[in-house]
This record gives sequence, C-alpha cells and structure tokens, in this order.
Amino acid sequence: MEKDKALKLTIKEEQFAQNYIKTGNASEAYRLSYNVKKATSKTVTERASVLLKKDNVATRVKELQSKLAEKHDISKERILADLNCYLDADIRDYVDFDGEELKFKPFDKLTKEQAKCIDSVKMGRNGLELKLNAKLVTIDRLCKMLGYDAPIKTENKIIDVCIDDGLD
Repeated sequence: MEKDKALKLTIKEEQFAQNYIKTGNASEAYRLSYNVKKATSKTVTERASVLLKKDNVATRVKELQSKLAEKHDISKERILADLNCYLDADIRDYVDFDGEELKFKPFDKLTKEQAKCIDSVKMGRNGLELKLNAKLVTIDRLCKMLGYDAPIKTENKIIDVCIDDGLD
C-alpha cells in the first residue's frame, strides 16, 4: 500500500523527497527541486511545508528515512544511547586540576563513550581547547525523541452550578 502511494509522486515531488533526505531541510529541498527564482523565502518555506505534509510525499520521505536507517544500522535506541552519553559527560573526566594547573588527561586513556562526547579539540589563544557536546542541545533532542516536549492536552469543563439562596 505504501509503495503504491510512493509511486504516485511527480518527478518534482520525488526530487523533493530525495533532496529532503540529503539536506534535512524542507526549504532547501524545495529550492533544489523546483524553480524558485522569483519566489520569496517565505513562499518557499510555505510551499515546502505544504509539500512535506502531503500524504504521498510524507510516505515517500518516511520510506527513504527507513531505508537509510536500515542501511547504516541506525535505531532510536542507538541514538538515545549516544545522547545519554552526551548528557552524562562531565568535564572532570577529561581534565585534572590541582588548584594551580589544569591538565588534560591522556586521550588514549578515555573510554569510547568519553571520546564520543567530545565535540572538538583545537589550539586556542590560551592553549588547547576541549569542547564537549552541548548538553542543552542534547536535552532538547532527547525531549523531542521521547515526546516530553509535546503539548499536554487538558480538558476544561464548565460546570453550571445553581445555588439556592433561599429568597424564593
């Protein structure tokens, strides 16, 4: 059934789906797939959003994402494990401070999990700089994956109460 929907894409819609997978950005995918020379940025964004919501295009994007995940052995569990590692990263695992001098621990002594938490290492003005993956970005990503940032549905009920004031 899903294959039938995917087959009903126009050439441009298929290009859009492929470009969306490559770029991860609907507006950029739209620019690469359609003639947008005269379109404003707002128009491109709106059209890309509408196109991404079309059932046949959304189905094709999901199909492509699934194939990509399978090909590279990527699962939500694996991503969550890495994100959890970033969340648990502690700068004290990477440096020693004796009160006067800050020294990096030898990189060959880091665990695999500790090493994957490093975003970058570079020579800065004041020496070697170590940057860990951003915790706030990690928390945001985890919240999205686990649905913690989803709106909470509340139900408001109006109760009509009649109070007898005894004036009858």
